[in-house]
Amino acid sequence: MLTPMLDEEYRPDQITEYGTAAQDAAVQRMRPHLRLTRIGVAVAAVAVLFDVVALATFPIFAGLGPTRAWVITALVAGVLLLAIAGFQLVCWQLAFAEWRSGPDRDLNRLALISYLAHWVSYLVVLLALFAAMAASRESGWSSTSAVFTALGLAFAIGGQVLAGVQYLRTAGPPGTIPAHMRRLIERERVRARRGSRPT
Repeated sequence: MLTPMLDEEYRPDQITEYGTAAQDAAVQRMRPHLRLTRIGVAVAAVAVLFDVVALATFPIFAGLGPTRAWVITALVAGVLLLAIAGFQLVCWQLAFAEWRSGPDRDLNRLALISYLAHWVSYLVVLLALFAAMAASRESGWSSTSAVFTALGLAFAIGGQVLAGVQYLRTAGPPGTIPAHMRRLIERERVRARRGSRPT
């Protein structure tokens, strides 16, 4: 028995075109994701502030005391994570503008750079982790600087998780119209197969 052809059965390229045309629905589905990325950038910015305070309160002793190299490295890692999170936010905002019938941009190229940046964010957060541990050891685990270094690390990880790893997908985040339509079509195919089985 032939499987019935569904009215909703579009080719994948047609689904993408439909998703691009249905701007309002795509934008509505994307809005919470964009908000989360903005929160991630704010969290990463707070991490940099904590790292600056950790550097300012780092104890300096006469002679061969602890050096500021590790606390400076932690600050640099925090700034890099903020830059990556900010870049991801800019990518999403540009895509958001295009999906709202704004000017056309090369989202594929932007998505590739965004994807590479999200991998770099993992390396930077590892650097931040090692630098924070070394800086805390250098300043003394119970020092004020160590406390702010730990807070900076916690917020840097939060910024990375909320924004740094949120690379741009040209079809939008999960749940946008092309992905949603593919799931609906697959569900209908399964339902049609079940209905065509002999009882």
